[in-house]
Amino acid sequence: MRRGGITILVVGLLEQDSGKTWLGTSIAYIGAEQVKTGAYKPVGGFNVWYSYRALRESLNKYSVIAGGDALNYARITGQDIREVNPIALALAFPDPASLSGAASYLTRASSLQSSLIMARFSTPTSTTHYLAADNLKLLPAQVKNEVREIAEKLKAIPVNADQILSLLQNPIIEDALNTVLKGIVDSNELVVIESFNNALLPYMGLDLDLIDFIIVTAPGKALLYSGDKLRLLDRLMSLKRYSRVDQAYPLLGKPLTKTDLPPATTIEEFWEKMRSNPLIKKILP
Repeated sequence: MRRGGITILVVGLLEQDSGKTWLGTSIAYIGAEQVKTGAYKPVGGFNVWYSYRALRESLNKYSVIAGGDALNYARITGQDIREVNPIALALAFPDPASLSGAASYLTRASSLQSSLIMARFSTPTSTTHYLAADNLKLLPAQVKNEVREIAEKLKAIPVNADQILSLLQNPIIEDALNTVLKGIVDSNELVVIESFNNALLPYMGLDLDLIDFIIVTAPGKALLYSGDKLRLLDRLMSLKRYSRVDQAYPLLGKPLTKTDLPPATTIEEFWEKMRSNPLIKKILP
């Protein structure tokens, strides 16, 4: 455990809708009432159709693209959205009428590379937006026009989607993400890190020495492990071989604690219900 603070990594057992953000923001929300708290969602993806309101809010407030999850963390901690979420990936569904059939539509709609339309890469000194021009042409007309207008306003650089995704694997980007994380850790007593989809790590170069606890969450359940489990697994088997949570989960062994999570109609209701949860009592200083 790092001296003087706690850093928690929240990961999801399911690829989507595991409840990472609801759980992560509840820890940050309750923790921020007691200690200086920071949040980090280094890579965040959102669909412009489902998250249009969050997209407009991020544009109006910060002049960047960002999703609702990152905005919730920023609202709690007071951080700039570019620090909370340095890399944002905007996705959109293609126009089924522009494709050969339903199978082609479903394949593209479920593929990150095929549905990626914009991206933002932020560092402490600069922000660059990219437009996936190859995917833009396949969008429904009104969505396409909206995305094009946003891209022009942000001076997004037109590239292909695979070029954007290749940037995510660049060691320079990983070093920059660790630099941002180190700054957040050094400035806060409690730090909540949220991973991407069902990835065990939000990016492969994550500095594991900074992680005190890891929480595996699924709808209705959360399991807490020591960060030592991550470091041991990496030394023995390499996390590159177990990059998904479902792959690593059986190898993490017995959790420090496991707890049920309450159903709630809103994220704010969930935060309040979590106040008395044993998980909160276990991890907060």
